[in-house]
Amino acid sequence: MTVVVLGAGVAGLSAAIHAASTGARVVLVEAGEVGGKLGRITRDGYTFDTGPSLLTLPWVFEDLFRVGGTTLAAELELLRVDPICRYLWPDGGRWDFASDLATTLAGLRELAPGQIPGFLSFLADSSRRYEWGGPPFLAHPSDGLLALTRRILAVAPGPAAMGIAPLSTVESVARSFFTDPRLVQWVGRYATYVGGSPAHTPSPFAMMPYVEAGLGAWHPRGGMHRIAEALLGVALRMGVTLDRRAARGLERDGGKVVAVHLAAGADTPERIACDAVVSTLGWEETHTRLLPDVPSTARPRSLSGLVWLVGLRATLPGVLHHTLLFSRDYPREFVDLAQPEPSWADPTVYLCASTRTDPSGAPPGGENLFIMLNAPVDRGQDWDALAARGWAQVRARLAEHGLDWDPADEQVRICLGPADLARRTGALGGAIYGESADGFRDALFRRPNRHPTLDNLGFAGGGVHPGGGVPLAALSGGHAIRALGLR
Repeated sequence: MTVVVLGAGVAGLSAAIHAASTGARVVLVEAGEVGGKLGRITRDGYTFDTGPSLLTLPWVFEDLFRVGGTTLAAELELLRVDPICRYLWPDGGRWDFASDLATTLAGLRELAPGQIPGFLSFLADSSRRYEWGGPPFLAHPSDGLLALTRRILAVAPGPAAMGIAPLSTVESVARSFFTDPRLVQWVGRYATYVGGSPAHTPSPFAMMPYVEAGLGAWHPRGGMHRIAEALLGVALRMGVTLDRRAARGLERDGGKVVAVHLAAGADTPERIACDAVVSTLGWEETHTRLLPDVPSTARPRSLSGLVWLVGLRATLPGVLHHTLLFSRDYPREFVDLAQPEPSWADPTVYLCASTRTDPSGAPPGGENLFIMLNAPVDRGQDWDALAARGWAQVRARLAEHGLDWDPADEQVRICLGPADLARRTGALGGAIYGESADGFRDALFRRPNRHPTLDNLGFAGGGVHPGGGVPLAALSGGHAIRALGLR
């Protein structure tokens, strides 16, 4: 039994580990950087993660490392991030959201004391959404609405299941608990975790505040890229072969894939005969690049991002590991982001300083800043001009909150736009989460873990079930192997 896995991001590494655990011969094909969107850039003593900046649901990796014959504790040192995030508003409001409820409530008394009863009710609702909807949805390969509904009803019988309200939106849930627009904006922020907008992303994603605060938020010592390094080490110890060439096509015989064709240039065969394939390249990318004659429908893409990596030789007062500076008008901001060339006249700015938890990311006394604006996907825009516009808006927004720095302290500044993300990871248009999560179908019924007509072709990654984010991508790798009947 030979299984070929295309792409060595978290999903591909997970699929390779699960496949190898069955005794199969596994070839992991990756021409680019191992880790996919969990990238890393080092420059002048500074280390920057270029993608996800927070680890949640660590049980996913406990299970995955166990499949690989080891333990999470043996492979990674996880550092608790608490407070999880500092939120700043243009009116001067500030709130530290933490796993420690006392810290969270103390800040909320300063920000909006009248909202505390609504917040406690919302947090209980968020936990129910996870307990009733999370495991039934996350722990199984894609198998349709009826099977999912049965699993939900098994843990939330009768009318209780309706509390998940999948046809409502994250924004409507927020408005049902909060009258303060700042807290509505805070809940809406979680829609961007899957590349969607608050007004269109389905309400089950309102479980995310509980996932962060109730189940914990973590940072691996050495950076998020360490997750990929650890998984690759496990896969190689299990006998997985890493092939550093690019896939050029999938050879078919009837309803099966019988071989993967690779770029020439190494001693190993250009054609790898196989019994099964798992692609993590994205549904549309796989069809466009490798199966151009197999019909497939396109779906809208998720948001992308404009990112600046800034190395300072001093620390920046007033920021935590994660700091978010909200815009004045969230709905208008998303209207702006729907344009190919947004103005970012009133942007939300996300800032990560992982050195607040893990000082190894910068020289002593320094800071490694990851600063991001939400952005549309790449459609051939002039990203140099757009980045200049975006950077001016970022600096203005930071200055509003006193989060500026002496130019002499800036040792490194690197800009990465959607086109860079597309080039580095292969994501179509640089869409961070692949296909859009706006709408009931696109968010809750992502592409399946097995191709509908090629029964030995599986799919994993943020664009397929169960969705985007580091732990969900890891789950998708195992789901693809199970959907193919290999485990």
